[in-house]
Formats: sequence, structure tokens, C-alpha cells
Amino acid sequence: MISAILFLSFFVFLILGIPIGICLGLSSICAILYSGTSLTIVATNMYSGISKFLLLAIPFFVLSGNIMAKAGISKRLIRFVDTCVGHKKGGIAIVCVIVACFFGAISGSGPATVAALGMVLIPAMIERGGFSAPFSTALMATSSSIAIVIPPSIAFVVYASITGVSIADMFTAGIVPGILMGVALVIVVLLEAKKHNIQPTQKKATAKERWDAFKDAFWGFLMPVIILGGIYGSIFTPTEAAAVSVVYGLFVGIFIYKEIKLKDLWDLMVDSAKTTGGIMLIVASASLFSFVCTKFGIAQAASDLLGSVAHNQFVFLLIVNIIFLIAGCFIDANSAMYIFIPIMLPVCKALGYDLVAFGIVATVNLAIGQVTPPVGVNLFVAISVKLKKGMEVTIQQISKAVMPMIAASVAVLLLITYVPQISTFLPKALAKDGAYTGTVAAATNSDTSSGDGSDGSTAGNSSGNEDYNDIADYSDLGWEEQTWNFTCSTTETSTWAEGGRKFGELMEKATGGKIKVNVYAADQLTNGNQSEGIQALMNGDPVQISMHSNLIYSAFDPRFNVVSLPFLFDSVEDADAKLDGEAGEKLKEILDEYGLHCMGIAENGFRQLTNSKQEVKTVDDMKNLKIRVAGSNLLMECYKRWGADATNMNWSETYTALQQKTVEGQENPLPAIDAASVQEVQPYCSMWNAIYDCLFFCINGDIYNNLTPEQQKVVDEAGQKAVDYERAINRAGDDEIMDRWQNENGVKITKYEDMDIDSFKQAVDGVDAWYQKELETAGYDDAKDLIEAFTKKDTSSASTYDVEDRSDLDWPEQTWNFTCSTTETSTWAEGGRKFGELIEKATGGKIKVNVYAADQLTNGNQSEGIQALIDGDPVQISMHSNLIYSAFDPRFNVVSLPFLFDSVEDADAKLDGEAGEKLKEILDEYGLHCMGIAENGFRQLTNSKQEVKTVDDMKNLKIRVAGSNLLMECYKRWGADATNMNWSETYTALQQKTVEGQENPLPAIDAASVQEVQPYCSMWNAIYDCLFFCINGDIYNNLTPEQQKVVDEAGQKAVDYERAINRAGDDEIMNRWQNENGVKITKYEDMDIDSFKQAVDGVDEWYQKELESAGYDDAKDLIEAFTKKDTSSVSTYDVEDRSDLDWPEQTWNFTCSTTETSTWAEGGRKFGELIEKATGGKIKVNVYAADQLTNGNQSEGIQALIDGDPVQISMHSNLIYSAFDPRFNVVSLPFLFDSVEDADAKLDGEAGEKLKEILDEYGLHCMGIAENGFRQLTNSKQEVKTIDDMKSLKIRVAGSNLLMECYKRWGADATNMNWSETYTALQQKTVEGQENPLPAIDAASVQEVQPYCSMWNAIYDCLFFCINGDIYDSMTPEQQEVIDECGRLATQYEREINRAGDDEIMNRWQNENGVTITNYEDMDIDSFKQAVDGVDEWYQKELEGQGYDDAKELIETFTK
Repeated sequence: MISAILFLSFFVFLILGIPIGICLGLSSICAILYSGTSLTIVATNMYSGISKFLLLAIPFFVLSGNIMAKAGISKRLIRFVDTCVGHKKGGIAIVCVIVACFFGAISGSGPATVAALGMVLIPAMIERGGFSAPFSTALMATSSSIAIVIPPSIAFVVYASITGVSIADMFTAGIVPGILMGVALVIVVLLEAKKHNIQPTQKKATAKERWDAFKDAFWGFLMPVIILGGIYGSIFTPTEAAAVSVVYGLFVGIFIYKEIKLKDLWDLMVDSAKTTGGIMLIVASASLFSFVCTKFGIAQAASDLLGSVAHNQFVFLLIVNIIFLIAGCFIDANSAMYIFIPIMLPVCKALGYDLVAFGIVATVNLAIGQVTPPVGVNLFVAISVKLKKGMEVTIQQISKAVMPMIAASVAVLLLITYVPQISTFLPKALAKDGAYTGTVAAATNSDTSSGDGSDGSTAGNSSGNEDYNDIADYSDLGWEEQTWNFTCSTTETSTWAEGGRKFGELMEKATGGKIKVNVYAADQLTNGNQSEGIQALMNGDPVQISMHSNLIYSAFDPRFNVVSLPFLFDSVEDADAKLDGEAGEKLKEILDEYGLHCMGIAENGFRQLTNSKQEVKTVDDMKNLKIRVAGSNLLMECYKRWGADATNMNWSETYTALQQKTVEGQENPLPAIDAASVQEVQPYCSMWNAIYDCLFFCINGDIYNNLTPEQQKVVDEAGQKAVDYERAINRAGDDEIMDRWQNENGVKITKYEDMDIDSFKQAVDGVDAWYQKELETAGYDDAKDLIEAFTKKDTSSASTYDVEDRSDLDWPEQTWNFTCSTTETSTWAEGGRKFGELIEKATGGKIKVNVYAADQLTNGNQSEGIQALIDGDPVQISMHSNLIYSAFDPRFNVVSLPFLFDSVEDADAKLDGEAGEKLKEILDEYGLHCMGIAENGFRQLTNSKQEVKTVDDMKNLKIRVAGSNLLMECYKRWGADATNMNWSETYTALQQKTVEGQENPLPAIDAASVQEVQPYCSMWNAIYDCLFFCINGDIYNNLTPEQQKVVDEAGQKAVDYERAINRAGDDEIMNRWQNENGVKITKYEDMDIDSFKQAVDGVDEWYQKELESAGYDDAKDLIEAFTKKDTSSVSTYDVEDRSDLDWPEQTWNFTCSTTETSTWAEGGRKFGELIEKATGGKIKVNVYAADQLTNGNQSEGIQALIDGDPVQISMHSNLIYSAFDPRFNVVSLPFLFDSVEDADAKLDGEAGEKLKEILDEYGLHCMGIAENGFRQLTNSKQEVKTIDDMKSLKIRVAGSNLLMECYKRWGADATNMNWSETYTALQQKTVEGQENPLPAIDAASVQEVQPYCSMWNAIYDCLFFCINGDIYDSMTPEQQEVIDECGRLATQYEREINRAGDDEIMNRWQNENGVTITNYEDMDIDSFKQAVDGVDEWYQKELEGQGYDDAKELIETFTK
């Protein structure tokens, strides 16, 4: 009905004689009013229709045409043409065609060409040529329509961006069809001249007359030569050409022909403004009309014919021509491309029609549409051209006159449609081998059903879509029938649009078809204006859902630029973690301020850098490089700091600017670069991962809030799945893009690891502080909190897990299939993906890993998944839990012994130690090699009956328990009524109260939405699940020992990663359950755990008998390996609850110099656990390893502690502190301590108190002195046993004058360098040895290049565990005692775990690296001691020389 209103009102207004621009606008308004849509979109759409950069050509060309007429250029052109073809029939009309084609190449716009030439050539054809006014005007309009066919053409760029074909192929393909259209119009002119017996205007001119006319018209002819030469010579863009034509016309008119006076300029400007205003009104109204056709599906209806009748190329192309001819009458070319091409393209590919030829066919159709009544835009522009009285033409007259020209154009259209070689022979001839992009093979029936190879392979890839298609049927929730419009900035085939479609599929399935989603790509509903697309979402009309990038949102609020902080994310996984966590929540809160509900944050990706000048590897390569940068103050500031000459321009103009070298480079995610074919003109690409773009997937807040809570959950579920899907498909294509660029375009790809990333990071150091000030100046008080939420490091960051390139090890090319029991988005699957990334990097791409979640390869059967791993086919790697393995061997249930582990850290320690080795030996019996033991977690208890705090609360509770005899026995002893059932049936059973409770790790409970029907959860940590990360034994054994080491390293890192991300989400899950589901969480410390432990006392003996009865003689040894207590277990260190001391609520930041997994960081975490427990959660501690808060600078880390901001607690070594005060080097006096116990005694006694007094001078309170350890000596030259072995040995020594003096006395050639540079220097033999504690040496893999290690215990390092003095002094004496107790325990803990690993390290070095370990007792220690005899006196003089009067007393305290 809306379409009837639209067209009926249009024709009524037209009959009433209302101008066409008003007709288009009024009829559109009538349709909008009838639909009930708000009229606010009228103004925004009309404005959007004319606020396009390309339309700037119109006013300039209008002014240029007026100047040409006033300057007498037109009459000189006509005179010359008369001398050339005036003696022939229709000569001036032929010139009209040729010149229109020529000017079309300048403007790329039909209306602009009509405006520029119409006022000159239409009068010439009427007055000089003798043609009728309607014919002349129609010919002008039709000739100008060729503008979008002859390159350069915006329509071709749009088509190429949608389909992925080359822009260059499109441009070269348009030349011949454009010429043919011109020839066809010339034939029409000749027939018209013959029909009306139009006689030549003059006799054939002599050669002299022609020469004189040419000289007179020379400056006029030079105009298009200058413009086209400028365009094709890469001097200026087509739009800039319009301005150049004005300047040139004025120059010729004023200074050459002298027919324009300065007083004439005002009239020229006014006349041009009037004409421009009329044309712009028509364009604006036509844009509104186009919007209505698009919004209400009028244009879509025509395309629906295709599905039922297009069975072969002939029929398909005939229907395509009909649809495009009709659509071209009502819709501009670009809109038509966006609407119809994505619908027609799959059919075109399936039928094997050339894609470049199809683009030409579409464009020629739309060119004809520009002159097809009743709405052909060129017709209306032509009749709007200001002409002399008597030459005016009505729409009815021009509509009749244009018919022969349309017929001729259609004849050409049919020719190029059914003979595609006319279009394709030129681009094919010019293309390099394999570079032509238009060819497709006709698909068979089977091809069209399964898709091409790349699509069909996704089942085994992490981007596979099985998991994203799955949503339950929620049609019973009382949904209203609604249609939501989705929009995004990118094209129909982009991942953004695919994300919108996926959401539509899920919502339609979930609501039983009640909610439908229309996808409008390229911001069609707001005429391509991105900001207005977001505004329309906020208004809720005509957009209800959208996916736009943070950069676009920053036009509304600069806080969204926080995502663009440089080097914010280490990887896409790191970005996922932050944007799905606390940081992402901050952004969602800001979006909520604008009336938007964010369903999830999708990915645009890292903005990679391309340029045409040189390879960019360091910041110096960036100097003065002219870079097109997206419009963000933050990005501009970053590029300014990198030394680039940054500029902002529309993305649509960038290709031309790069081609013409107006700019030399640009930055954008790979898919966007590829879609615009930028790689054709940019031979260098740097994969630096500096700036990241995210996409906000939002729904209008009013619409969301009108839904019930249950419906909102469904919308959020569908939204998050659509986000996960978009992320997966977005990142899946990068490798293919890079390979194609290298092979087809010769692009040099510079990888991240080959760049000096540190130089770029240093250049933008402090830009976050600059950005914070910018926000605060703009009145955003939350700036600091927002930035900190993003910049604080996540311990689960993927960057923590990396491997070296070991592609030199002659790897076989293999693909390994990984499987697990859980879904695509589970931590198990993420662990498999992480292993795949690591092993692919380590092997140089030789080994690839496909991830099949949910045991897809064995139809969901978990046990068969393990059997397939044992067989080695179709599974080669897997991650399954010990409970699943227990179906093969009940010994794996040992991990499920109740209260076996005190914490996840305790579980890690046991499973990485002797106990875990026992399990690996059992797995080896089944032909499996275990690369590591990952975490499923503690199986927490939920129920619907009552809070469970004691064993009595468990009595007769109906509990669903996993299928294990050991678990069933435990629950029997706890008094529960335990039953086993499939996990898939559990939700329904709980909902129906068939069972009242269940036990599982939190992520599994949450994924099944069990919290919706279970209001009680007890965090009792009774039963633990582990995951065996195994590879088939035969495959592993076929590798060389060196290759096996690499596999094991990648496996262990994947296990560490899985553990980290698995436990990172528990707090968020519990908070959400409490806030959204009202679940009562009962904490471990609030439960009577002893009552549960007493009830299962002796169950380990019961389990041992069960195993022995089954013939497992190793049962006792196995159980003892798990049940014996580890003295380093965190449970040894505990504090009382002193929450009664009225603590302030504070968060303290802890920092240290070493990595997240170091003992230093563990000491900080232990302190955090203890102080949080002691204060009842009032004091919390954030751990920032590697001096993150001061960008890795250790000294600045200590200074930040002294200042109290941003660091409140730290653990740094005495060597680092010596940069502030050389007295801290006293700890490094050689052979000061006989053992670590001797060090403890001195540092916990009088000597340590002296150091604490010095720290107090700097405003620091020392809570304890921890251990870095003895700095042992390694080298690559020889075994060092005596001082003579040290002579001239090139040793890297830590930066301390005292250490340098010692090594000088020992005869070494000592040098100082950054620890980060040491491995390379050792590898390259720049230095031959180094000294450091064993854990530091091991973490840097120095043992790989240092075959000798001397355990001489010469120099010792301690760690000062300090708190800012002002913070400490602000506490009461009772509170200070608690802090000191926590600090003392954390110090003891760090000492214990630091020294516990030394034996394991040495054994591993000897067995795996062949290192010769020289023990202390085998060395001539006296020779070393004698050499440094008296160095304490030297050190005392050094201190006294610097004014430290307490030097003697300090040294004596340590040396006595």
C-alpha cells in the first residue's frame, strides 16, 4: 500500500504541474506519513543526500559552464566544430556526444556533466544545428549518462568494493562499452538529421579557416586536456578538477579572451547559485525518494523475481536488465548497487557469468535509468538548465524525445550483456598472469549447496558456524510481531553485515518468527552517513539495531577513542578478554547514557599500515611519511608522535589520493584495505598491531527496555552469539588476504616480530596521559577510571604465552585435529586454539591445528573422542577431563578425591609435579603423550531447596552427580540422594524438581543457565576436575627429540593459558548470578568445611581398595603421591580475620620487575589474598608485573611507590634500589652469605633492620625482605672452577659499581647491558657469560646457549617488599600489625617457592640441554674469595666518598 501511495501521489503532483524536485519530496513525505514513521527523517535524509564530497563537482561545473559561456569559449568551440563537421548533417550534435563523454570522464557524474555542458551545447544544437529543443535537451541528458560508464567511475568503485573484483579491471572494462554507447547516440543523431532533412550550417571550411578557428578556440580545447591530463597524470582528483576548471575558465575569460569583467563575477556567482540550488533540491528530493523505496522494500520486490525464474544465463541476464532498468528510474546508481548486487551476485557466480562483465552490465543499466522517464535524474537536470526564452522543455516533451536514444542505448546494453568479451578483453589483455579478478567457474548442483572450498572447511575451524546457529526456541515468551532494521557502515558482504544477518537468523529462530531483522549495509537508511546512522539508532527510527565502530561513535563522545590507545591489546584474544570484561562494561555504561543497550562488542581489527614509499620497520621509517589517518584526535596525536605527516580524508577518496601520491600511506584493518583494492597501489604493509578498532553491536534502549526480562536475556544471548560469529569470520580471512597480496600484487608484508615495536611504543609513551587530560578538559570526570580499566594488564593475556620460531627443525607438513567435550567458546577450545597458534608459529606453518569442539568428530560422544585420540584418527590431540578418562581407567578418578587440593594453585603444583607425572605415566600406557594438565576447576554445589553450609544441610538432597563411583560414594557419605544423568538433561530435571541440585565447575553451570533455577550456590571446593591435554603417542614418537621439546613447550603454554582464562571468569559469574538471578552465594569461609571432611574421612582408603580389587597394584603409590602435603602449599600461610578493625576501603597496586608467573608476582598475590582475608575484603590488591604501571621502567616503579601513585606496594631488588642509594649494594658484597638460611637470618635480624631504616628515609615501610637468590655464573666457553678459568671471560654483569669491581678483580672482561638484550648477545657470542639467579636464567632460556653453569653462591640478591610510608602511617597501630604480619608471610612464601624450584631447574638443564653443572663443593672457592679480599673496604670508601657516614657501621653489621 505504501508503494501505491508513493507513486500515486507522485503522478498526481506531476499532473498538477508542480516542479519535479517538489514532486519527489512531497510524494516521499506522503508515503512516510502513511507508514507512521517520524517526519524527522525527512530533513536528515535530504541533507545526507547532498552532503557528499563528490557532489561538490556540481556547483563548480555549473560555475565553470557559466564562465565558459560568458567568456566566449562556447562560441569559439562551436566555430571550430563548424569548420570541422559543420558541412555534415548533425555535426554539432555529434560534438555534443563526444564532448559529453569527455566531460563525463572528468566528473564521473551524469548530472554534473549536464550542468557543465548543457547551457553551452543545448543552445548550440538548437540555434546552429537546427535540432528541436526537446531532442537537443534529451541528447544532452543521454550523452551525459555515459559519465558513470567511462572511467573513472564512482559506480565501478562501489561495485568493486561489494564484490571484491579489482577496481583496475572495472575501469579498463568500462572504456569500450562507453565508446559504444557514444557511437550509438551518434547513429541516432544521423538518423534524426536525415529524418528532418537538417542541412549543414555552412560550407566545408578551408584549411586556413580551420586553423584560424582552432587557434581561436585553442584555450577552450585546452581546458579538458588540462583537466583530464591532471586527473590521469595524478595531479588532482576528479572533484578537484571541477575547481580547476573554474580557475582556468576565469583565467581565459579575463586575461586571454578579455570578455569577462570583474563586475560580471557577481552575476556569474548569483546565476550559478540559483542553478545549483535547483539541482541540489532535485538531488536531495531524489535521495529522499530513494530512501523511501529502500526502507519500505519497494525496490526489493523486483529482485524477488530472480529466485523463481533464473535457470540459465540468458533468462537471468534478461531479468537483471529489466530490474536494473526499472530500479535505475527511481534509485541512484550507488544505492541500486548496494540493494541489488548482493542479491544477484550468488546467482551470477552459480551460473558462471564473468563478475567484471556483470558490473559493466549493471552500470550501463543504471546509466540508462538516469534518462528513463518519469524520474530519470539527468532529464530533470537537463530541463532545469537555464536557457533562452522559447528553448525551455517540459518533462513530457523530453520524455518523448529521449525514446530513440534509450532504444539505441538498450541495443548496446543487450550487445555487451550477451557478448561479455566486449567488456572483458581489454582488462584480460592488460592483467598480469592470474591477476584478472572477474572469472568464475559455473557451479554444479553440489557446488552450490556446499559452497566453495574455503567455506566448506569451516566445520573444523574455530570460525565454524555450528555453535553460532544454536539457540533455543523461546517463542512462548509472548513476543510482539516486530521488524527491526539493522545498519552498518560497511558493504553487504562485510563481516559487520554478516553479524547483523546472524543476529536476525537467531532472533527469528528464538522468537518463532515474531521478530524479523532487515539488514541495510553501507548506512543505506541514512544515505551513507555513518554518524546519522548512529543518531537514527538513538532515535529508534528508522534504525533499531546497528554495528558501528568506536571511531564513528567518538564523534558523539571522545571517550570511545579509549579503544584506540596505541598498543593497548597484545592480540585479538587479549582484546576479546578486555572488551568482554570490566573495560567493556565501562563502554557499555557510556552507551547506556545515549539510550543504547550494547549486546556485545565485535571486532573490526588491528589497523595495519600500508605505504608506497618504503618498508616501515622502525619509527625512523615513519618520519614525514604522508599518511591518511581516520578522523580521531587521538590517532592524529599518535601519528604526530611517530613523526608522520598525518592527514584526514574520507575513506572513499583515499584510493585516488594514494594512486595519485597525494598521500603515501594509510592505516585500516586488512579487510577494509582489501575491499578498497588499496594493495594495488601500496607495495608495503606493516603488521604492527598498533591501533585496534571495535564494533558496538547495539539496540535502541527504549525497544530493549520494553521487552520483559526473559525476552531481554534472549536478545542478549543472540547478540553475543552474533558478536562471537563476527569476530571469528573477521579474523579468519587475514591469512588469505596477505597471501593473495604477496602473490598477486607483490606486496611486501613486514611481520610484527620483524619490526622494532619498542621504538614505536617509546614514541607514544605518555599518550594515555595526554588523552586523559583531553577528556578531563572536555568535562569527562571518569577519564582516569576509564583509561585504567583498559591499561591495567590482564594476567590471562595471550601475549604471556609465546614460543620461538623453530621452523629450522625440518618439520613434516601435517594437520592435527583437536577435539574437546565443551563448546566452541569454552576455555577448553581456547586452549586448543592457543596450542594451534603456538605450534603453527614454532613450525613456520608446517603444523596446523583444526579445532573441533563438542566432540564433533565422534558425533558428540566423549568416550569415543578419547578412543579416536588413542587410534590417532580422526583425532590427533584432545582435551578431556579426568572424569571422562575414568571410563577407560578408574585410576584417573584420583584427582576427584574430596578436599584433595587447597586451592587452584595447590592443584597446579601437584599436577605439574610428581603426582601429575604418575597420571602421565598411566596415559602413556594407553598410547598417549600428555603435554600438560589443564583445569576444569572445582565442582561447586547448587540447589533449589536451601543454603548448604554444613553436612546436615545435605541430608536427603536430591543431587545430580557426574558418573563416577568415587563421586557417588562421597555424596552417599554426605547423606545426599545422589543420581547420575546426562548433563544435557539436567536443566530440565532441575526445573521440574526431579532433582534439587547439581555439582559442576562454575563456567559449565553458567553455560547451561542452571543459575536460573538454582537459587543457592555453595563454594566448597570439595571436588576438583582436571583436563588431560594429550597428543597421540605414535605421532609424538615420530618426531625428533628437538621437535618433541617444541611440542611440549607449546602444550604447556596452552595449558597455562587455559588455566588462566578458566579461573579469570569466576568472580564475574558469581557477581552476575547475585545481581541478575538473585542467587545466594555461600563462600568457603562461611561453611563448616570440617563437617564435610569428617564425613568422607577414609574415602581414600575405600578408593584404594576399589582400585586394588580391579587389579591396579600401583593404587597406594598413586594416592599417596596426591595426598601427601606439599610444604610450599599456600595453606601454610594464613591470617586471622581482623575485619573488626574498621579498615578503610582501598585498592593497592602492587608492582615488580619480573613477569606474571615469577615468584615476585606470586609474593604480591599472596599478600593480596592475606590482606583481603584479614580485612574482610576492605583492602584489595591489584598485581601489575613487569613494572607495567611505569611502562617497564624499574626505577620509575620505585619512584611511583615513593610517590604513592600509581604504586602503593612493590617488590624490587636491592640492585634496582641502588640506583637511588648505593648503600643497598651492601647485600651484594661477595661471599657475604654462606647459604639462603644465613641470608634469611641476617636479613630478618639487625642487618635487615639497617636496610629498613634506609628505606624509611625514602618514605617507605619495608614489610619484609624476600629472596631473588644467589647470582650463579653461566658461560659458553669452558667450565669455571677456579679464578684462572675466569680470566678475560666476557661476562654480562648487572649494573652495579660493586659488581663491576668484583668481576674486574676476578679477571673477567665485565660489561653491563639490559637483561632483555642478553640472550641475543650470548647467542651471537658478543658476550660469553652472564650471572643471575637460576629462575631468571631459566625464564630467559639462557641455558640453551650456555653449556656451563657454576653454582658458586658468590653474590646474593634480596627483594625489598615495601609499602608507601604515608599509606602505612595512616593506619592504626593494630592495622599496621596486621599489614606487617601479611607482609612477613608473603615474604616467607616467596622465599620458599623461589628456592623450591632450583633442583628441578638444574635437573632439566642437565637432561634436556646438556648443561654441565659445577657444584659449589667442586670449585676452588678460596681462589675467588682471595681475589676480592678487601673489596668491602673499597666499597666503604666509595660510600664515604659520597657522604654516607654510616657506611662502616652498615658494612660491619653484615660482615660480622
